Order: sequence, then C-alpha cells, then structure tokens
Amino acid sequence: MKNRTADDLYCQTLKVLQMLNDCTYNVLCLISDNNRINRNMFTQMCQGNLVNCISNPVQPNNKLFLLFDTIHLMKSVRNNWFNEKTLGQVLCFPSPDNSSKISLAKLQDLKDIYETEKSNLIKNAPKLSQKVLYPTSFEKQNVLLALNIFHESNSAALAHEAGEKGKDTMGIKELIDEFLKWCNIVIVKKSEKGKRLKNPFRDPISSKDKMSMVFLNKFYDWLVSWKNKSALPLEKIKELGLPGKGGKLTKEIQFALQFTTKLLIDIVNNIFKEHTPEYILLGKFQTDSLETRFGQYRQMSGGNYNVSCLQIFESEEKLKIVDWINFHSEKKREFHIKSLDIFEATSETSVEFEVDEELYEVFDTTTDVEISPEEMPSFIYISGYVAKKVSQKLNCDLRTSKFITTKGLEYQIDTACKYVSLLDLGGLKWPTKYTLEILVEFTKLPNFQ
Repeated sequence: MKNRTADDLYCQTLKVLQMLNDCTYNVLCLISDNNRINRNMFTQMCQGNLVNCISNPVQPNNKLFLLFDTIHLMKSVRNNWFNEKTLGQVLCFPSPDNSSKISLAKLQDLKDIYETEKSNLIKNAPKLSQKVLYPTSFEKQNVLLALNIFHESNSAALAHEAGEKGKDTMGIKELIDEFLKWCNIVIVKKSEKGKRLKNPFRDPISSKDKMSMVFLNKFYDWLVSWKNKSALPLEKIKELGLPGKGGKLTKEIQFALQFTTKLLIDIVNNIFKEHTPEYILLGKFQTDSLETRFGQYRQMSGGNYNVSCLQIFESEEKLKIVDWINFHSEKKREFHIKSLDIFEATSETSVEFEVDEELYEVFDTTTDVEISPEEMPSFIYISGYVAKKVSQKLNCDLRTSKFITTKGLEYQIDTACKYVSLLDLGGLKWPTKYTLEILVEFTKLPNFQ
C-alpha cells in the first residue's frame, strides 16, 4: 500500500462503488483523511476541480458527497498549532464575536497551567499531561491526546486563571471553545447523549434550524474570515516573532476545515430535503469504525504498526468467528461471546462493613493532608462526581441527602465554587460537607505508611 498512487486509489474506489451498487446499497458519502494521495483522488473524481458534491459514477441520478474525516482534522489543527515556531506558539485569529478584533491563542498558557499543577493530586486541568502537550511523532496519531487539548476542563481552567490571576488567557479560551463546540457537534453518535450531558451541541440534528446548524454556519463564516483577514499588522507580527503566515493555519488545513464544515451543512440540508429522518447523527460520517478495525488487526498481529495483507486476512477470520459464535446457558440463554462479562458483581460477592470503625482505623495511621485553596475548586468538582455515583447506588432519599445537597455548597473561598459553576451545564451535583470530609480522608491513602 506504501507505493499506491491517486490513480490506483481512484480505480479501487470505483470498483468498491460498483460492488456496493450491485448489492443494492446507495452510497451517500466518501470519507478520507486529508492525506495528499486521498485528496488527489477526490480531485480526480471531480474532473480536476475539487468540489464537495458530484454525481455518483455508478448511480448518475444520485449525489455523492466527498468529505474529509472530522477527527483527523482536529488532529491536523492540533499539529499545526504545535508546529508553530514562535515564542509561546501563537495562533492569531479573528474573535468569533467580533471579526474586527484579533485574538491570540498562546499554547504556552496551557503549558504553564500544566507545569503549575503537574505535581498536584487534584488539578483544574486534569486532561493536560506530558503526552498531551509534548507528544512524540507516534503519539501525535492518538486521537484522544488531540481531543484532550480541546477539552472543557481546559477552558474552565483558563477562565479561572484569567479571573483569579489576571492573566490574558481569554484568546486561547475562545479558540478552544470554538473547536470544542464544533467537535461536540460532529462526533454525535447517540441520540440521547446531549440529554445525558445536558449539552445542546451533543444533541442530534433534528431540523435545519437546530442550534447545531446555526453554529456550523457561523463557524464556517468565522473560518472564511480567518482565511481572508490579515491576522496582525506587520509591526505586531515582528514583535511576536511570527512567521510570514502570521500565526494562521496552513492553507491545506484551512481549506479542509472550510470544505468539511460546508459539506456537513450541505449533507444535512440534502438529507432533510430528500428524506424525512427523525434526526441526523453527524458522528456516523467518520472513519472511526475503520480505524478501530485496523487497530484490532495491529494488536492481533503482535502489536506492529505495519501489517501485511496475510495478517489482515488471518485477523479478519478470527474476528468473524467471534461475531458468529453463540453460547447457550441456563441463566443467560443465548448470547454472543462479545457480550460476555468477565466479572459481574452480585449481592453474594459484596461485603458490608462499618465504615466509621474499619476505615478510620486506617486513616488514623496516615499522615495529615491539607487541601490547599488552589486545589479546593477541583476537589469540590471531584467530590460532586463521587457523591453522584454513590447516590445512584442508594434507593433512600434520606441517605442520598447525606452525600448531595440541593443548595450550592457554602465554602469560605468563593473561587472554589466558581470553577464548578464554569463546568456546570445544569447536571452537576453539589457535595455535602460530609462528602468533602470523607474525600479529604481518602486523600491520605497515597501517604499511607
């Protein structure tokens, strides 16, 4: 596959389209990453001028959309940002709320937060790590590490830094917020995810006027503005040490982002026009399933990154066997081997004991631990999560009220509650002081002698 050209890929794609047509499938979209060979193949299908929609070569009456994979684009934006050679690794962009205002996103701001918190047990930006901020060439292919840059906890931590320490971090917060919203929209694969997370951008698209569609149109206009605007005056560019592109995205990534965002809008409009779906999940327009399958091939071939065609065939045979085999049991009846649980906790395996007696005997032999004012905001957030999980196991409202309070937690440092409020979309739980005390005791366990 290493020496394949765009011509080879074009011929193979036509064969696959014909095969699917013979199986009575209607192909709506072709998806690939922004690799040059794949892009040239798309250009060849468009007769030399890349457009987002063409007539299906094997079904001339049907449209065929050409899409770049959204998750690969997120990785490309991250790599573009990380490859900046300027002091602080700066991206310059028009403010989403005011295109005449130029904002600066300094990657160094995230690195400063990481350096401040890396030795802390509790962190305001827990997704930041050495691998996230300083990835190797191999780690740059990891999707999760790229998405951890554009995470809501980072946005909240930056806002916290700006409010409490007076740092100018709102530029990078704007950039993260924009790409976070865009990512939340394009990765939706389940219809109930938005309700569970209380995030409207994770809801499926049920109409052309949905909030997600409104944002996608604004995001596209923002990308066009970013491309057309001269990011900074020449004097400012020299002052920051920016290269000639002035802290912009590369032409290839800028084009792919605009192209894909516009195409997603067109796909949604076309589906609602030609069909009457209840909703559309844009997360289905990705190559995640294919990437996952190839990940399985690599793991089943000794963990090697490069695998042969023979190894792929052998791995596929084993995976098909797992899909086909059914087991029968008196308890579970018929079930697939894939659904087999390694361990399932039951009432027979659970153990009850008196927490006050057993647990505090351990705590009495540990060193004292104090939660600093800087750690308290994140500590309250974690305590709320723990309280929520505990309450889900309890069937008694009286017991639940011991761990969760319906009122905001009253704490002597106001900033502790502000951080949680920045992350709250309406579903976060406020822990009681009793929960906080228990969690404080648990922080002693790492120091147990």
